Amino acid sequence: MALTFTLLFATFVTCISSSFMMGYNLGIVNLPAKHIEDFLIHHMPKGNKETLYAMISVIFIVGAAIGAFSCGILAD
Repeated sequence: MALTFTLLFATFVTCISSSFMMGYNLGIVNLPAKHIEDFLIHHMPKGNKETLYAMISVIFIVGAAIGAFSCGILAD
């Protein structure tokens, strides 16, 4: 299979689009940040709320990566 302009263009657009979507979804997590931090203050033991919120954000990113990697396996 030869590398055609269409194939290269589709690959480039897919890479750019997926980075945009990941950034957009991270922004979605940041929108309710105040509500998440308030929940953590009221329902979690004493601790650093910034650390807990950072852990929640990292769990979101790790979950997205696991989902992205497993989609290829499930599609086959």
